[in-house]
Amino acid sequence: MSQPGSHAVQPTLLSCRSIAYQKHLPVYSEDDWALVVSKYTTGRKPVGRYIHSQDLSLNHGDIRRIEFLCVTIGNRIAQKGGAFWIKLNRVIGANDGEETNLVYAELSTDGGFHGRPITPSQLNRMGVRAQDQDHAQSIPWNQQP
Repeated sequence: MSQPGSHAVQPTLLSCRSIAYQKHLPVYSEDDWALVVSKYTTGRKPVGRYIHSQDLSLNHGDIRRIEFLCVTIGNRIAQKGGAFWIKLNRVIGANDGEETNLVYAELSTDGGFHGRPITPSQLNRMGVRAQDQDHAQSIPWNQQP
């Protein structure tokens, strides 16, 4: 796992932009997770969504913390500059009609960051090999920074 590196400003929990951006937040108005996976994460341009189900519903603080972990202890994606990924120990969202335990986040030089759930095949297209994903350490989804 790598550190953010030579970014001018280090990220903090408060520099998470995903909450304001809202695109990848859970669909709190829909309690049927299977419907969310099939309806809200597929299409011509798939959208990653964090989970909201009877089993687990991520709140804004959970999402900030998960994405912060991604950019501070996650794996750097060599081909994407300030991009990182992390493998969690449970499903935390969906993308492209598939549940996933992987998160992708981008870190800006001003310390701001935002991320989303991402599938193994999407990470593979970014140059992250399947065997690297398989052998990555699973981080507890509720680990504190």
